[in-house]
Amino acid sequence: MNTMLSLCANQKEVLLAIKDTKGRVFGAFLNEPLRLSPTFYGQGTCFLWKAHRSSPESRKKDAVKRFKYTGENEYFILCDPDFVAIGGGRGKFGLWFKSDFLHGYSARCPTFNNEPLCLDPSSAKNNDPNAQQEFVVGHLEIWAFNP
Repeated sequence: MNTMLSLCANQKEVLLAIKDTKGRVFGAFLNEPLRLSPTFYGQGTCFLWKAHRSSPESRKKDAVKRFKYTGENEYFILCDPDFVAIGGGRGKFGLWFKSDFLHGYSARCPTFNNEPLCLDPSSAKNNDPNAQQEFVVGHLEIWAFNP
């Protein structure tokens, strides 16, 4: 966690990308770098995203779904020594992962009104719009932009 934070320290905007162990790809665009903070920070240009494929055989219909700021709250980025959270409200986070960069979850949150980013089609939780979906990180990348 400390290495990631020091590498992000002088960046302007970052794109966080996660590929979980089930092959699902999702993440967030953050208008500020990740940094430790006891409170949420960031602005309404942040968003969550998820990639999806219409079928395993077809790449023609691959797409990225973006979940933009709703204006309901300002819970954009929260970075604690033990976790990173993007989006929040009502006790859930749009994207949350532990500082071990291995375990996380995604749930619907008021900030982005997103569906869980790592939705498992075979899970019984799909019928509950407020359920959180857990994931195991396979790969995690952070891309920095300095406009």
